[in-house]
Amino acid sequence: MMVMKAYPAKFKADAVASYLSDPEKTLEGVARDLGISSEVLRNWVHAREAGSTSRPAQADVTDDLEITRSLIVPAAELHWRFSRSSGPGGQGINTTDSRVQLAVNLSTLSTLSPEQLGRMQIQLAHRLVDGMITVTASDMRSQLRNRRSARARMSALLRDALLTEPRKRRPTTATKGSHRRRLEGKKQRAQTKNLRKKPDI
Repeated sequence: MMVMKAYPAKFKADAVASYLSDPEKTLEGVARDLGISSEVLRNWVHAREAGSTSRPAQADVTDDLEITRSLIVPAAELHWRFSRSSGPGGQGINTTDSRVQLAVNLSTLSTLSPEQLGRMQIQLAHRLVDGMITVTASDMRSQLRNRRSARARMSALLRDALLTEPRKRRPTTATKGSHRRRLEGKKQRAQTKNLRKKPDI
């Protein structure tokens, strides 16, 4: 008889949060890093969703997206795309549009202040394409669950970008070594320029 390993509740919660908080992480990758099977992690995600949907405060996939208490992305400004997933699905694989892409155009987002927009553009510069930030979810078998996962990832991504303080540049002074190397470089360039001059006739 196979005995199922019991995991602490905090470990489960942290595992689910780790998967949902980073749009670039896959369910299989997070499970592998934690030393658990992807099916176990998928069940934990499903259980969290089931528990959340029983609460009145749980947002439906068609509602506005809450980033912080003071910042909401209107539902009309959430851009959805659906396609067939190559992930797990049994007999339903590649027959339903369960893969989900959720995009938000930061440059036209009506609820962002100029200061918030500037901070997000700095923090998310490596992910922005024409002002759009996009997350993808395809680990779940149903489109509904992938839409919920995409919403959670987008919310976490924008919240982290908004609340993370930009790294400040620390003023530094040139070292003696860097000063010496700069003078040596200038001297070498001057010598090279002298060699290029036409000889006097």
